[in-house]
Parts: sequence; structure tokens; C-alpha cells
Amino acid sequence: MNQWEDAKQSGRDAVGADPTYTKGWWRLGQAHAALKDFDEAAKSLEEATKLEPTNKALMKELTKHKENAKKA
Repeated sequence: MNQWEDAKQSGRDAVGADPTYTKGWWRLGQAHAALKDFDEAAKSLEEATKLEPTNKALMKELTKHKENAKKA
């Protein structure tokens, strides 16, 4: 619903409570990306891929946000 600051805080809270919560890292990455903070988006997604290294969707998003960070 385009409440990205709230989503970012929610993601931080989730991974703060459980650093192994992959979906929390995913959502945090998405919130950072929506706010055009691609470096932080990539960092969050890197944490998610450490937890699920075979997740193709995570790898695809990570690659996309790394490329966006280079362009920014």
C-alpha cells in the first residue's frame, strides 16, 4: 500500500526478533528498493540468500538491486 517507511520498520523489527526469518529480510529489501536505497536493499537480500542460497527469486532480486545500486 506504498507505506514503505512503515514496511521498512516492520522488516527491521522482524529480523531483529528473528535474524533467520528470510521473509523479513526479503520485505526489508523490497522496502529499501521502493525508497530507492538500492545498496541497503542488496544488503538485506544478501542476508536472505545466506539463509536460502538456492532460492532463485532471491538471487534474481539481489542481482537486480546490485545493478540498480551501481547505476545510482
